[in-house]
Amino acid sequence: MSSYTGLNLSIEPSGSSINRSRLSKMGCARLRKSLHMPALVAVRHNPLMSGFIRTLTKESQKKWHW
Repeated sequence: MSSYTGLNLSIEPSGSSINRSRLSKMGCARLRKSLHMPALVAVRHNPLMSGFIRTLTKESQKKWHW
């Protein structure tokens, strides 16, 4: 499902190091766009989703902090 929507990660290797990964965006753009607004509404109004997003952002900030 993630590959079909283009929400899977694409890792960009460079020599011996691995650069940041990004969304591949190779899938169905229409489906990806139609999932965007429901995701924003879920994060805003669902306490479980907003807590999950806060946890993800804190972990990513720790990971990429120089």
